[in-house]
Amino acid sequence: MESFIKSLSKIPSIVLSFFAFVLWFPVFYVSILFGFLISSYVERGPISLLLMFSIFILPSYGFYKLMKWTRKAIDQSIKDSNSSLVADTDIPALCLEMLEAVQQKYRYTNYETKLENYSDWIAFQVKHNRKEMMENLFHAQQEKDLTREFIVTYDNVLIASNKFLGWLLHTNYLVTQFFSAGSFIEINLVSKVLQDDVFDNIQLRIKIGTKAMSLRGKGEFVEIRFALDEKDKPRYEEIVMVHRPFFSFMEKEMEDSDTVEVINFMQKFIKKTRKLIR
Repeated sequence: MESFIKSLSKIPSIVLSFFAFVLWFPVFYVSILFGFLISSYVERGPISLLLMFSIFILPSYGFYKLMKWTRKAIDQSIKDSNSSLVADTDIPALCLEMLEAVQQKYRYTNYETKLENYSDWIAFQVKHNRKEMMENLFHAQQEKDLTREFIVTYDNVLIASNKFLGWLLHTNYLVTQFFSAGSFIEINLVSKVLQDDVFDNIQLRIKIGTKAMSLRGKGEFVEIRFALDEKDKPRYEEIVMVHRPFFSFMEKEMEDSDTVEVINFMQKFIKKTRKLIR
């Protein structure tokens, strides 16, 4: 029974709901036939009406309860599977692999530009005006004061599965939107401005939005944060879920289902990137 429930959990819920609706019709039809058959042998009266009502209603109600129990068992199976996957996954190691794949993919799609270190990155983004003083990202004056000397440089990482698509997506914004299907990857580098063209790189952030997050329409994305040491070597810090409830970004509790969604996304991206650039 457990293996059967696990098999059902792999089927999309909309498909399961459709089949449950389809299966309900023969149950209801058989109950009607059986009811008419029984009524032909029972004299009409209160008892026969009660019997007919029971024959019509009880099978449908029983089928509904069975489907409800099955749905609950499937949800629990999915929840247990998600918890097991999260517990068995080395999140920091996977995030560092994702960072490496993201950087490789970015250099691949920007092959005409020298990007050997973060100084090259900053110069490249400043040249294309993909920069923002960090204080402009906050509303509270206290946060503005704390981030006044910091700058964020950023850019998107194209999501494609082969060299041709990589080139095509890199040259056509509309095609990019079509193939990304609502998912995105964005790199953010947080640096402290020491003086003109001299920066101390503090933190690297990888923002990930999946197709499912986009379809939910809550402005959700995941942010993976890496601290950078004096030699700009990244160290995994944390992975957080961000949403936009009232036109401002806020962190929210990350459920196991969200983590599994991002794990699958990262594993797929890493695999495709390695295949693309080898």
